[in-house]
Amino acid sequence: MQFAALGANALPEGFEPDPFHILVENIGVDSEGNLWVQRGTEVNPVFDVFDSEGIHVATAEFPQTGKFWQFSITPYGSLAWNNDPLSGIQKLYMIDLPVISR
Repeated sequence: MQFAALGANALPEGFEPDPFHILVENIGVDSEGNLWVQRGTEVNPVFDVFDSEGIHVATAEFPQTGKFWQFSITPYGSLAWNNDPLSGIQKLYMIDLPVISR
């Protein structure tokens, strides 16, 4: 909301958050300096990507289903894991983030 007050395009068009859900689930910064913000309002992992100016530049959806995925997005690489896998066995995945073009 602070970005919106400053005049930046803070939320994607049509995004209406549910007041009973956490709005931000995870955050991280990639090697290009983009801020990845996981929506807490989605059933599956969906990220809004903002550049260093605070402009929304992309939306990315993780291809796995489930509400319990966690992410570590850093300039050195990105990891994903499910906190509640169906198999009962946790696995750690190294993931490639999509290239964000400006």
